[in-house]
Amino acid sequence: MADLDKLFAQAADIAKKLPDNLQEAAFNRALDELLGGSTQESDARKQRASRHSKKPESKSKVNENEFDHFIDAIDRTKYPDVGSTNRIADRALKVLHLVNEGHGIDGLTASQIAEVLTKKF
Repeated sequence: MADLDKLFAQAADIAKKLPDNLQEAAFNRALDELLGGSTQESDARKQRASRHSKKPESKSKVNENEFDHFIDAIDRTKYPDVGSTNRIADRALKVLHLVNEGHGIDGLTASQIAEVLTKKF
């Protein structure tokens, strides 16, 4: 029991060095670390971290052989907003959005984006 009291005192000493709004969280975190970390807490933290680090399934990218056919398949009347902006960067973003949403392609190279813009829009 005395060891537990010492750990609480250590955690309190650590926490009181911080601003008031952080002291409670710091105390709990320090206590967890001093106690060797709660395995349940650690597991939950690892699960949250892995959930955030998982990348969504990558959609297929268009290869060079299929690129010309892909350009022909774009219906420019469905995407009138691509040509409605004057900034090239905005047009490029709209092209990336249309290929992702409309054709399931995860990305294009800069030269492919330029080719879509010059040939279609």
